[in-house]
Amino acid sequence: MSGDLAEPGAFLTNNDEFPTWNFGGMVPINHDAYDTACNWKLAMDTFGETYHFSSLHKDMLFNTFHGNVQCYDDDAGAGGHSHRMILCRRDIDQMALEIQMFIRTIAQDFAEIIRDEDYVMGESQQAAANSGALDHFIFGRNEPALHHYHATYAEKLGLPVEPLLDTV
Repeated sequence: MSGDLAEPGAFLTNNDEFPTWNFGGMVPINHDAYDTACNWKLAMDTFGETYHFSSLHKDMLFNTFHGNVQCYDDDAGAGGHSHRMILCRRDIDQMALEIQMFIRTIAQDFAEIIRDEDYVMGESQQAAANSGALDHFIFGRNEPALHHYHATYAEKLGLPVEPLLDTV
């Protein structure tokens, strides 16, 4: 028998995540024991899949969880014995709708802010540029996207690319 199986629970100490779970601070809230006439492996298998929820648990668990959706992860490739399975609650459907509505609201608000503030300022800047009063624009060091954007357009149009200045 390998060393980590010789001592019950020894394999738990070799998991980097477990110390973050604060097992010592947890308090049991219930204890159940079931006297069942089936092999312990069959009893454990009930926790290894959820697709039976729609038929066996149609009145309770199927209403709370998507039985055909789960995330599974294990450390078997690293020689470990631990695994985890995460179920998907049906609440996520409503959450997805709320998020879509939230994103649409944010997108609309953002569009209005751009229209009413950024583009109004853009019109003012364009009027200044059209007046001929400015012979150049300076982008700050905190505007790398603008440097890249304008350098790319200049290059594609065959214009000289302005170098970055060390000092202003």
